[in-house]
This record gives sequence, C-alpha cells and structure tokens, in this order.
Amino acid sequence: MQVVWLKEVVAGDTMQFPEDAERFRDALTAIVQTLKSKNPNLHLLYVSSRTYGGYALRNGSQEPWAYEGGFAYKWMIEQWEEGQTPGDPWVAWGPYLWANGATPRSDGLAWELEDYIPSDQMHPNASSTAKVSAMLSQFFKTDPTARSWYTTSGE
Repeated sequence: MQVVWLKEVVAGDTMQFPEDAERFRDALTAIVQTLKSKNPNLHLLYVSSRTYGGYALRNGSQEPWAYEGGFAYKWMIEQWEEGQTPGDPWVAWGPYLWANGATPRSDGLAWELEDYIPSDQMHPNASSTAKVSAMLSQFFKTDPTARSWYTTSGE
C-alpha cells in the first residue's frame, strides 16, 4: 500500500477549543505513524475532515467539534511540513468535506438534514456517501500530486 486517504473523527468529544483539536491532532499523528510502521511502502497520505455534524441526534462528532476537527488536520499537516514529525509519508489535504449545514460554501457544497441517515442524523446516507465519493474521485483526478497514479489510461 502506497497511498492512504484518512478521514477520522473523535466520537463524543466534549473538550473546548483548542484543547480538543490539539488532542485530535496528536491522535492523528499517532495514526499516521502506525500506518507507516505497518505499511512501510506508504508514501502519500491525504486527509479530509468530516462532513457537517450539526444535525446529529446523539453525541458522536457534533458541532462545533466536527468543524474544529479541521484544525487538527491542519495543524498535523503543518507539523509534518515543519519536520516536527517524520517526513514519510508525505501528508496533505484531500477534499475538504465540511460545509456549514444547509448554507452553501462558495463552491455550492451544503449538507441538508436529508443527507443523513434518519436514525442518527450524523452519518451520511447512501446518496451523500456517493457525493463524498464523487468529491474524492474528482480530487484524485485533478490534484497534481494524485492525477498521475489515480487516473487510468483512457480517462
């Protein structure tokens, strides 16, 4: 395995910012180090924070923790770039999945209540999973660091 896409959350977080994001950053760093130790051929790792968590019916990764989780990823990437953590694998952003609920981002991405499984309103339903998959595929097809290994001949 040479490439990983990582999308992780801390379920049930109740700490305040920035302590919550710092703890999550440290957990993400440990995950990346574990992935590398178990997969020595891992060279590229892309990260995405979660989708909007404001509709969740139970304590999983609700707002503001869903949004604040993006800072954990940002800070982990910055540490990697500054050499505070091992440089291999190369760690960078993948597609950014968070949007402020039904309020569209500049690119039009929004998360409606109907995008989530009714039983918990936290996990994306089948059509939203397809939306995330399309974003991931589009990212890999167009990102300069991924395009060469992701696309197949004939695309």
